[in-house]
Amino acid sequence: MAFLKEKKNLTEGSAGNEAQVVVASSNHAAGQNARNIPLIIAREYKARVQKRSFQVGTIILVVLVIVAAFVPTIIQLISSNSQSKIVVVNRASQVAGLEPVAYLDTQLNTTITATGQIQPTAPGKKKDFDIKAAQPGDLKSLQQQVRDGKLDGLLVINRAASGELNFEYFSNGSPTGATATRIQAATTQLNFLDKLGRLGIPQSQLNTLFQSPNLSVTSASDEKSGRSAEETGAATLVVTLGIILIFTTILQYGATVAQGAVEEKSNRIMEIMINAATPFQLMIGKIIGIGLAGLTQIAALAVAGVIAFLVQDPLKSVILGNATGGTRIDITGLSIGLLGLVVLYFILGFLLYGTLYAAVGSLISRQEDVQTALTPLTFLFMAGYFISLFSLGATDALWVKVLSFVPFFTPTLMLSRAGISNLAWWEVPASIVIMLISIVIFTWLAGRIYRAGVLMYGQKPSMGRLVKLALSR
Repeated sequence: MAFLKEKKNLTEGSAGNEAQVVVASSNHAAGQNARNIPLIIAREYKARVQKRSFQVGTIILVVLVIVAAFVPTIIQLISSNSQSKIVVVNRASQVAGLEPVAYLDTQLNTTITATGQIQPTAPGKKKDFDIKAAQPGDLKSLQQQVRDGKLDGLLVINRAASGELNFEYFSNGSPTGATATRIQAATTQLNFLDKLGRLGIPQSQLNTLFQSPNLSVTSASDEKSGRSAEETGAATLVVTLGIILIFTTILQYGATVAQGAVEEKSNRIMEIMINAATPFQLMIGKIIGIGLAGLTQIAALAVAGVIAFLVQDPLKSVILGNATGGTRIDITGLSIGLLGLVVLYFILGFLLYGTLYAAVGSLISRQEDVQTALTPLTFLFMAGYFISLFSLGATDALWVKVLSFVPFFTPTLMLSRAGISNLAWWEVPASIVIMLISIVIFTWLAGRIYRAGVLMYGQKPSMGRLVKLALSR
């Protein structure tokens, strides 16, 4: 059987850009799917990835991903070079047998870990607070330095006639800010120790009052999933980013599928193309070609993000001299299967929604009508997106389990469950089978709509028309 290759320069848009369409024609169009569809896929893919807007947009997104990955390190670098300067004026003499300045320096420059352990400032790292002592006669000068921004705060310790301590804190920051809160916590402890000291509690016992107990924390969810807290954090991060990527990419490139069909109709190019290939071949080729362009962009972002996270700790050790602080998310322990599910559910989701976008796009003749016609599909997909994000803390809830098997919500909702919960062995395969069956059904329906819609001009799409075209012979 002879094949005829047609090459035609087509005018695209008002700018007069030209694109080349290469398809194969045959007397038996159904027998030419294996030849026509790859040609259409290649044409659609190249038409997208070779656009300057695609290339520049991808570069910008890659840069944003890298910057976002390094935000914790950047914050730590900035905070490591900042220090709150606090001056303490002690007008109460001895306080529970302690030196208030030394006590406050210790309390303010230590942190409490998630397990309740005291963590002092790491060696070689600048302390968060620079605590200095001053004389009562310097009060007015010190207050002026606070007003001028030379000092961050002035703490005055007084003792009333009753023997009770009272504190005055003068600051150039917010009275409810983080620094003021930590000052209040430290002075509360100091006041408590002073009261106990005046009651005759020995100094040796006072020193043990605020010692942190040995606390072992175990998470029931981590125990059930068999993951550590670090692995759960990494999985949650990947799932969240995966949901966002799937949503934004399908939304963007799904609309591109519809706009492509509308553009070809508005320029009357479609009438030429259907003489070289069947409408079904054009639809499938357009969906897969544009989907591959989206997958290319996702792959670029994923590679950039993974590399950025992997080099973060080594970079911190070089810049900061230590690898502490910042983000403690370690993606090296992630399951390859979870990363694979992100790609798999994107492909399945795009094929499902791509057929619907193509069907709606085939019924529109003007570009200005595209957004209005796609609104129902956009709302449907957005519902699955928001449900997936809101369910990250309740992935084992019954309603989440049920909705995760609804094809329109599966790509994002099942991904969140697979990444965070401990699923039964059959759930992911079952969701994939449901998605594949749904894709076949909607592809068949969309193909029938596309066949009639691509040559239909001047008629607005409606649900009744969609049903009529899908069921017509």
